[in-house]
Amino acid sequence: MEKISYLSIDLEQLIKDLENVRIPEMETQALCELGLKVRIATIVLQQQPLTTAQQHQTKEIICSYDQALTDEMQRRGLQIVDSAELVDADPEDIAEALVDMDFSVLIEWAEALKETAPENKQDADMLAHVNNEIMRRTLEINGGMLN
Repeated sequence: MEKISYLSIDLEQLIKDLENVRIPEMETQALCELGLKVRIATIVLQQQPLTTAQQHQTKEIICSYDQALTDEMQRRGLQIVDSAELVDADPEDIAEALVDMDFSVLIEWAEALKETAPENKQDADMLAHVNNEIMRRTLEINGGMLN
């Protein structure tokens, strides 16, 4: 997985792009990619002190699209999981969320968590959950026996 050290999102361009897209007609992969970009913008906007009316309006527009994209993903049966909130969930809830994740995504997430786990206890805890799910699936594939 490629490590992102700097990410820039042009909010004005993002809003223009969002205004020109028909969410229900999007292919699932494109929907998820746009949803991720909008979710990142939403999180950043919610953490920033907004001082102008234009900034508040931009935040409202981005948040409304975030909700529309989330609703469409959920309509398609995709589970939306915020890993920051998942860290504080009960182990049963974490296990339930991980069960539905694509196996390749779990592997990529485990690799990313391996880099941050030594300095971050929450990432170390999440890595344990992710590794448990990877092990469970691997055992399931192999008939429950280690080779």
